[in-house]
Amino acid sequence: MKKIIYLLVFIAFTVISCTKKDGTAELPQPEINTDPFKPVPDHFTKKVLIEELTASWCGYCPRGNHYSHKIDSLYSGKVIGVSIHVSDAMEVMQLVTPSGNNLLDSGLFHNFDTTDTGYPNSSVNREAPLNDPSDWLFIVPSQIGNYAKCGLAIDASSLNGNALTVTVHTGFAQTMNSDYRLNVFLVEADVHSSVNVSYDQHNYYSSTGSNPSHNYFYYGNPTPVNYFDLPPSINDFHHDNVLRQLLTSVPFGDQIPPSAMIKKNEYVKTFTVDLTPYNRSNCYIVAFVDKYGTDFLNNEHQVQNVQRVKVGQIKFWD
Repeated sequence: MKKIIYLLVFIAFTVISCTKKDGTAELPQPEINTDPFKPVPDHFTKKVLIEELTASWCGYCPRGNHYSHKIDSLYSGKVIGVSIHVSDAMEVMQLVTPSGNNLLDSGLFHNFDTTDTGYPNSSVNREAPLNDPSDWLFIVPSQIGNYAKCGLAIDASSLNGNALTVTVHTGFAQTMNSDYRLNVFLVEADVHSSVNVSYDQHNYYSSTGSNPSHNYFYYGNPTPVNYFDLPPSINDFHHDNVLRQLLTSVPFGDQIPPSAMIKKNEYVKTFTVDLTPYNRSNCYIVAFVDKYGTDFLNNEHQVQNVQRVKVGQIKFWD
């Protein structure tokens, strides 16, 4: 009997404590989600990464600049380019070995086949070596719109002077089982100098140059006309999407723990970078997930998805 009385008293106390002054019941309030990156979507927009090996001393390399602009005009926001400079003033010293080799050059691009294809050299989603940037126009359309196993969101809004804190969120549309790597790059757009000749771009397509045969055809494809009227060495050339730093492990990124790659889960990692040497207003963070492999001949490397955000901003899932 006492237990029943105690139970009735408890119920009465609970009802009273959950009742407003006007006599109406106080309903339990749902939890408010304050994390703007939750929930993780179950599908993501598939974007394409183009990495190009280039150099200011390479007279053929203005061709890559031309086709990167063309790709941007055709697929704005869907294709993300990174220019990796080799043996010039814009080379990333993190990639240079004591013997002078560039790790991405020797370890990724030129090992796709058994011959040195020279410059410019590139890859779309790290799946094949491409000696001619005009090939991007044929390969990129087949990559856009494919199913994306994962997606990325980036918070690059945390600035303290020139110290940037970057948080990269990787979300999974399905459970993934393999060696997948997160790569995070600092990229600077529109790098140029009118006084430092190290940034001048050699131009084999010039009508006044020593290689007039290069003015019209390059591997059977017409040469961009806009470089025909420029000098053999272009002063104050504007270099686009220049790789400045690798924020993840050099050269092939940080392995994502298998336990994190679960459908609807996210893997979050934070990085810091000093922007002092760069034009902060032109800097971007590029992050991508690469299926890592050591067999370059059989396209074991495959970029699953890529994302870019301007420094000072946030890019949410899409």
